[in-house]
Parts: sequence; structure tokens; C-alpha cells
Amino acid sequence: MGLKASRIRVPRLAEHHDPAAAALCTRAAAGDQGAWDDIVERYAPLVYAICSRYRLASHDIEDVGQTVWLLLVEHLAKLREP
Repeated sequence: MGLKASRIRVPRLAEHHDPAAAALCTRAAAGDQGAWDDIVERYAPLVYAICSRYRLASHDIEDVGQTVWLLLVEHLAKLREP
């Protein structure tokens, strides 16, 4: 049902180095709520789109999204390449 792993293109880090994203991550890790809001606003459509490509049910998409954000909260300070 889902996409085969071979069809998913994994970009190189250099292709996605985004100083604005790095700054948001730094601010969010320091407790800036506005930065968190900006991260969610910026990346929620991407999370939703990826889940949708796997044809997940809407309730599963919500669960995956919540898990993504929880993992980000737990590991934000440990990111090497925001």
C-alpha cells in the first residue's frame, strides 16, 4: 500500500542547508515559543504530505504528526544539522 523505499529520494544535507531553519531550531531549543510556532507552521504541511503519500488514514496521519513533533521536542538540542 505504501511507497517503496526505493522511490523515496533522500536529499544530501548540502542541498537543504537552510540558515533560517537553523536559527529557528536554535531559538526553539532556547525556549522561544514563537520559533516553535514558526517551525510547526513551516513543516506541518511537509509532514502531512509525506504521510498522505503513504496513504495513511486521517487518524493515523494525526498520530504520526504528533509523534514527529514529540520527537523533535525531545531531540531538538541534539540536532547536528537543523
